[in-house]
Amino acid sequence: MDKAQARQGGTELGRFLRARRERTGPADVGLSARPGVRRTPGLRREELAMLAGVSPDYYRRLERGKESHPSPQVIDALARALRLGGLEHRHLRELAARAGCAKTAPTAPSRALPPAVPLMLERLRPYPAIVVSRVFDVLDANPSGLRMLIGIEDWPAEERNLARLLFLHPSTRRVCGDWEHLARRCVAGLRTLAGTEPDAPDLAGVVGELMAESPEFAKFWDRYEVEGHTFGDNTFHLPELGTIRVGYQGMVLQGTGGQRLIFSFAPPGGPDYDALVRLDAEAAEHLAPADLLHGDRLLRERDPDAPGRPGRELEVRRELVAMRPSSTRPSPAAWRPSAGPRRHRCSRGRGTSPPPGRRPAPSRMWPAPQSLSNRDDSETVSFVSIS
Repeated sequence: MDKAQARQGGTELGRFLRARRERTGPADVGLSARPGVRRTPGLRREELAMLAGVSPDYYRRLERGKESHPSPQVIDALARALRLGGLEHRHLRELAARAGCAKTAPTAPSRALPPAVPLMLERLRPYPAIVVSRVFDVLDANPSGLRMLIGIEDWPAEERNLARLLFLHPSTRRVCGDWEHLARRCVAGLRTLAGTEPDAPDLAGVVGELMAESPEFAKFWDRYEVEGHTFGDNTFHLPELGTIRVGYQGMVLQGTGGQRLIFSFAPPGGPDYDALVRLDAEAAEHLAPADLLHGDRLLRERDPDAPGRPGRELEVRRELVAMRPSSTRPSPAAWRPSAGPRRHRCSRGRGTSPPPGRRPAPSRMWPAPQSLSNRDDSETVSFVSIS
């Protein structure tokens, strides 16, 4: 972090303005290029000042950090001149608001997880899910979520970080189909945090290491892209499972100091979903005890013989996947709820029939064959897919 600041100089507001000015050409804003060779990438300071309606000297002092109280009108005029989008415009306003504030000693937020997180990760299975800190430290994950991060199991728990994995682990580029997209989104998230808390110790540690170890990280960092959407699609090439295409979605956990839940998903019934089911089953089976999620351990230790324990659910998933080809989508009839009694989640014979004359409500139950039974063959087990 300090190395990046020393190279660029000024404040975060000035660095953001300079990065955007250098990426905006005269043709992008309707200016005709003057004859001769332009030594300046993008717009000149004088050209941007003219477009924003401010004096060149004022803009020069603003970019160099010698002016720290720009008015909202000036900020909005610069955003229009640079053709900033809504997210970038909002980020520029936040930088301007903090430019004139008194500096306070930054502190890193707590890494403690809310009590509901382990249970939430368990309920999302077989979908891979992880919880990360604001600087992408991996704080928790379900089995398939940890298995999707190929190579991260080789590192101690306190060193597991998505940014480090993307830029420093040699296998990541082979696993991620669109590595550059994920890498740029990751850097943009760190850049957004640096705009408001540039001296935060957790941020300085991650960025300082990556600036020294990865030229590609330094290149993306200097682009000063700010965080945009936290959803999309990507392709992964996983050992023993082949190529799968999944969507991903991120969401902020309120009251946690920036922690996020990120999970991947695929439509039920397709080959990509079947691959996720197999990945979850194999991950839970091969993870070492030290790598098991504390949420998983919590459920197992609470009642190891309970019908809804994770081990039994994985057995049901494996049996169901083995009974139908992974490359075919089940027919609509296979997903239609049966006319028999509805059962509770992982219940053992506790189902109740609907009132006379009323049709049973639609069910989201996994299409369990009638022959699927428990170990003693005396009780059938129904399983609801979490999708």
